[in-house]
Amino acid sequence: SSAPVGWRAHFSQSLEVKAENGGTEIEGVVTTDDVDLDEEVVLQGGLDWTIFNKTKSVYADHEYGILNAVGHARWVSQFKSGTGAVKGHRSRIRLYKSNPLADQVKEMAQAGALGFSIGFMVDEAGPPTKDEKAAYPNARNMIRKAQVFEFSATPMPCNVACMSDMIHNDESKDAAIRALVTKGLLPKTVLRVAEAKRKTIIIF
Repeated sequence: SSAPVGWRAHFSQSLEVKAENGGTEIEGVVTTDDVDLDEEVVLQGGLDWTIFNKTKSVYADHEYGILNAVGHARWVSQFKSGTGAVKGHRSRIRLYKSNPLADQVKEMAQAGALGFSIGFMVDEAGPPTKDEKAAYPNARNMIRKAQVFEFSATPMPCNVACMSDMIHNDESKDAAIRALVTKGLLPKTVLRVAEAKRKTIIIF
């Protein structure tokens, strides 16, 4: 089907491709304090990465097990807002060469159609306070403390701020996005995601 009017204008170039390390690595935003599609906010300062740091496992679509492990994180680092508060976390992952799912993740990343999503155990949560409601007017629940045990590569993260920008420098990129949707590898809603302007780096 044809793209919505003005669709191309919503997206900007955000993918950088270069040769390095003899493998495929992807760097991008893993989690932020934006209101997600479940109307929840994960407060970044309350995240405990201890469990994750023991394995550094990255999966496909939160499906666990050896067959669904597509790579491992080389590092995770936080970034801050203008006020100095922790706004989110970035990571660089290295894909496993032996897993066919990793090839699919690579294809989506090259098309600018990949996101990340964390898996976590909630330690403290509840309705937003008055101040939190002012800061996050669309939130119904605040995750104040949680333990991260994995994150996944996915074409449609619950937090769309963790979706990479689309790239539309030429018709081949348009075709790549549409081919993934046609194959059922991407949801049709990905064509309408314009909220997130995050940089994803693909390294070969």
